Amino acid sequence: TTPSASSLEQAEAALLRIFLHAANYRDEICQVLEDRDLQFSYSHHRALWRQMQRLLAEIEDSRVDLVSLLRNHLADTGLATTPLQALLHLSEKTKRDVLRASLVIRAAAACMEKNLCEKRYRHFLALWEKTDCTSAPDQFAEYQRQIYAEKRRIEVLEKDRQVTFEDLATMPWVGEQYDSLDR
Repeated sequence: TTPSASSLEQAEAALLRIFLHAANYRDEICQVLEDRDLQFSYSHHRALWRQMQRLLAEIEDSRVDLVSLLRNHLADTGLATTPLQALLHLSEKTKRDVLRASLVIRAAAACMEKNLCEKRYRHFLALWEKTDCTSAPDQFAEYQRQIYAEKRRIEVLEKDRQVTFEDLATMPWVGEQYDSLDR
């Protein structure tokens, strides 16, 4: 996989992991995905997202323990996969990610949106390069405007992906909360 694809897959996995392990952030994740019109790019992530939505709809309790429900469902169906198993279990790093959920959600959503912006940027650049500026000056200018708009948005999203010292300073100390994530 390319570094870009790898970071996209990691971003999607981070959102799914927080959704699974931190029920109090589920609404925020759904809202971010809806507001930014984001969808999961990887088929195994899309399948897991649909499965979680089905389980939540059946239970009608957004605070339900999705990890246990999914483990039981996978045991019944035999559909356990390595990527899915990795999301069901927390490592030292992923525990910290869940505890810093608001920062991880912001960075992951920015990564997912940046990927879309980069695709649009390449699309408009290809169209711009094929357009004759003398015979279609308006079209040429419009493509150029779109290219610059995508470039500016990519710069903003790149900043959103970065965690600053100020971001970390606003996070509560997580020592006591850390052990509460053990399942």
